Amino acid sequence: MHESEPISWSSISGLTDRERELGRFMFGDVDLRGIALVGVTVNGQQLPDIVHGQVQRSERRAS
Repeated sequence: MHESEPISWSSISGLTDRERELGRFMFGDVDLRGIALVGVTVNGQQLPDIVHGQVQRSERRAS
């Protein structure tokens, strides 16, 4: 992906289809390059952290 193109819920790599759906539901069609989403839970499901358009999966997840 070219660096000047926005990173959207559809184009970011490392998310499941359900995580993409929840992200779009909560945050709409935002450019994920310049934001940090950390510790976000949507409808009881924890989204992985997203920092500057990169998915940051933690090794330890609450069960």
